[in-house]
Amino acid sequence: MHPTVLRTIVMIGLLAFLAGCADPRRQCVRDVTAELQALDAQIAASQRALATGTREEFRRPAVAVGVSVCGSPASNVGICADTTRPPQRVLVAVDPAVEGRTLSALQARRAELLVNRDRDIARCAAVR
Repeated sequence: MHPTVLRTIVMIGLLAFLAGCADPRRQCVRDVTAELQALDAQIAASQRALATGTREEFRRPAVAVGVSVCGSPASNVGICADTTRPPQRVLVAVDPAVEGRTLSALQARRAELLVNRDRDIARCAAVR
């Protein structure tokens, strides 16, 4: 096994062990905070989509199969095909009504999370 891979595995194991030793309440606060941050990012993206009328998405382009002659250690000549293409950023038009409902739902979820934050953290810490 490559030393870098082994070092990475050891670090992940150590971090997982240390995470298990952390104060349960702190873990629950981090979880709620992370959810709030994710909601804030989604709300910002939805607001941008409403303002511009478009949303950026990652899409894989149509696959163009190319065949070429190539060499390999096992044989002198072979046939190679490349069908993979990396995803590309594409602007997609949004339906303002649908996007508005999505934004409202995200904002309502965020408000609900803020109202119930202390209760959710206490409930989470009691379970852990």
